Amino acid sequence: MAAHKIAVFSFSKKAGLIAEADREINCLSELLDNRYGISLPIEIVNGHSNCAEVVDKISAICEMYEQNHRFADLLHMVYLTCYPAKYTQYQGLTASAKAMLESVKFSCGQAVKDGEKVLVFNDFRIKEGGLWGSNWEELSWVNKFCKEVIWHEVLHLFGVGEGYDSKSKKNHTWCERGKCWMQYEATQGKGLCGCHQRQLKQFLEKKTA
Repeated sequence: MAAHKIAVFSFSKKAGLIAEADREINCLSELLDNRYGISLPIEIVNGHSNCAEVVDKISAICEMYEQNHRFADLLHMVYLTCYPAKYTQYQGLTASAKAMLESVKFSCGQAVKDGEKVLVFNDFRIKEGGLWGSNWEELSWVNKFCKEVIWHEVLHLFGVGEGYDSKSKKNHTWCERGKCWMQYEATQGKGLCGCHQRQLKQFLEKKTA
């Protein structure tokens, strides 16, 4: 099976997160294969190497959001600048957010290639985000730097859903509490429950069909 590519960006003040992501994601791949017999080879791509100028601009915009709104709407910034040809409508964004996005969009070709997933590290509180990270389609972001959280958000990129109710944060009855990485507090997880294993397998089967 060809490796799935994940483009990694870091807007954190902590150094070495892209190398850390590479190590932890390779560890996840090995765990899935050895423990559950699920083959998920992943290749990490440094997103900054493709579009350094745009990354710098996005970083500056993040700081503006944080200073003015106490959160960073990083989802829209990264996704729209990575996929400008696909996402031309700015639904749900404020006028100031639209203006800031337009300021970087013209200079951004495609920071990642079609078919790549995107993983973002940041230090900001994220609008609409979860406790330590969040996911939207092909984009996941992480603001707590530990392996279980990285694994949780990476698994979302491959069709694995949450193990908890979004409002109450309580685990679903079908997700093994205290054992699964997909529970609300991913750091308490010890593995991937049976239901989430099936979700991952089904996603990969569809991709190879």
